[in-house]
Amino acid sequence: LNTIKSSKISSHFGLEVMDQMTHYQEQAYEKLYRFVQMKCEMMHDEIADGDSLLSKALTALSERQILYDHCIEDIGTLRGRVILRKFQNALTIGGPGGYPRPLELSAHDPVRYCSDMVAWIHQAIASEKVALVSLLFPSKSSLQSKSKDEIVFEVLSTTFQMICDPLEERIKQVIVPRMNVVLACKLSQLLQFYEFTISQLISHDSKIVKVLNHTADISIENFDRQIRFEYNQMSLLPPLKINVNSLNTPMIVFETTSKIKEIIQTIESSMIPEQQQRSVPFKEMFKNFIMACYEVCTKSVINGHEEEQRSGKNILLINTISTIQHGLEPYREKWTGEFLDQFLKIQNELKQELISHQTEKILDECGFTPILKIIQKLKSKNIENEATGDDSIKISSLRTINGCDELSISNAAKLFSSSVLSYGNAITLTLCNQLTSANEFMSI
Repeated sequence: LNTIKSSKISSHFGLEVMDQMTHYQEQAYEKLYRFVQMKCEMMHDEIADGDSLLSKALTALSERQILYDHCIEDIGTLRGRVILRKFQNALTIGGPGGYPRPLELSAHDPVRYCSDMVAWIHQAIASEKVALVSLLFPSKSSLQSKSKDEIVFEVLSTTFQMICDPLEERIKQVIVPRMNVVLACKLSQLLQFYEFTISQLISHDSKIVKVLNHTADISIENFDRQIRFEYNQMSLLPPLKINVNSLNTPMIVFETTSKIKEIIQTIESSMIPEQQQRSVPFKEMFKNFIMACYEVCTKSVINGHEEEQRSGKNILLINTISTIQHGLEPYREKWTGEFLDQFLKIQNELKQELISHQTEKILDECGFTPILKIIQKLKSKNIENEATGDDSIKISSLRTINGCDELSISNAAKLFSSSVLSYGNAITLTLCNQLTSANEFMSI
């Protein structure tokens, strides 16, 4: 009986001790939780590197999942306030002593302004991630690596949620309706690059990645809208008035070619993986852009008499195509091959027309034109006679026609031979000297 009583008393004391120990343990966890909150609230700048007490406290709290989750949430919220304050200071105040300069001083330059902001955020995320890993997992833990990533991503997502609204608002402010088309392209490529880069450091579902994705889509739409606006505006331009003594490529062609080159160079220099690039019909855009520019030149008016207008228009268009080919040939393989081949065909037709015009002029100056017209007329009549069964007119009967006698033909031939041998290309159209391409001049 005494043994039973002693056993009951021992059991009772054991339960009391266990209950008391559990109570003390819960109090200890509560104190650890408040300690973590206090330490986090004291972090007004960077996360303290090597804060072993805070790390040990968080490691101990990982045994109480509810308290640990609250700590993780509190760390993200408190760090979010710090990051927001630092971001606002970077925008308006700058660094210590004014260096680096406030980001908003470059607000007049959309690409640099957005680049500075998202670069600041990228650096902040990278620094915050390293500090969090050091704080939450100072040594090898029983947690699997996947769980570690999930915890870090969760804290980072909470931390950088507060700066999403001011960032999105500022990016949208610089995407204006009438932005330069090259700047619009650079901005779209920049936002796509940082969307991809930052998504490597933080969860794809985080608000900051979604904001960058959304603003990248807006910038791409704006680029597409701007390039369409520019070539639609070209179709509304009045005809260019060109002096016959100045048939050089119009400035609008140089400007358009330069814009296309800059856009292509921007795309090719982008560090976005090809599989991450948005699907944008760049080739079609470039073709429509340059074709609209060429149409402006085809509607141009040449000041001069009828013959000069006829040849002058061809020379102007040949010069225009030569400028386009020279500027965009390096990008033929990937971007411009289709419409450059089309322009080459048009240029050959223009040259052939110009050559025919020059041939007519040379024969006219030498007196061959009326003779050839009569011969052509006789050939046509012979073809008709053969069809009807009538007798053909012999070429020998030319001597009976006024202006086609042996002496007239001989004089015309001598004049032609003398002109070609003595003056070289002096009898060609003087307007051909305004061809800007030496190759095209020699081919004609």
